[in-house]
Amino acid sequence: MNQIEEMIQRAEDLLEEQLDYDHDKVVKWRTDCRTLIKTLYGKGSKEDKGMRAADISSKLIILRSINESRNKSEANNVVYNVHGSNARINVHSVDNSTNIVNTTSQHLFDELRNVLQNNIADSTQRTVIIDAVNNLEESQNTPRFMDAYQRFISLAVDHMQLITPFIPVLTQMLS
Repeated sequence: MNQIEEMIQRAEDLLEEQLDYDHDKVVKWRTDCRTLIKTLYGKGSKEDKGMRAADISSKLIILRSINESRNKSEANNVVYNVHGSNARINVHSVDNSTNIVNTTSQHLFDELRNVLQNNIADSTQRTVIIDAVNNLEESQNTPRFMDAYQRFISLAVDHMQLITPFIPVLTQMLS
C-alpha cells in the first residue's frame, strides 16, 4: 500500500469513527477525502492544491466540532438518587422552601437511641448518653425539659455528627 492509499485509509477510519451515526455522510466524505488527497499528492497547480488543502482543513474543523458536540451531549447525563422526607434537587437555583416534617416524639427518641447505640463504640459513654436521651424523653412538655436538653447536648458534644439531624426537632420542643 502506497502513502496515498495509507492516508485515504486513515481518513476513512477517522470519518467512520466520527460519523458512525450517519452512513450517507460517511460515504460522501470518503469520496471527498479520496479526491482531495489524490489531488494534493497528484498533478495540479499550486493554487488548486492550496484550495484543496483549505477544503480539507475546513472539513476537519467540522469533524472536530461534531466530535466535541457529541462529547458534550454525553456529559449531560446525570443521575440523582434522592431520598428522605424533604428530598429535592436544585439546579442553578436557590432553595427558599421551608421543611415541615411531622413525626411522633416516640419515633424521634427511638431513632436517636438507635443512632447512638449503633455508632458510639465506648459502652460506658454510650450508656450515659442514652440515659440522657431517656431523661429527655421523660421530661418533654415539662419545665425540666430545658435542663435535660442542656445535659444531653453537653454529654453528646463529642458526637455532634450523629445528633445534628435531631437538633432542630429537639430545639422545637424547647418552646
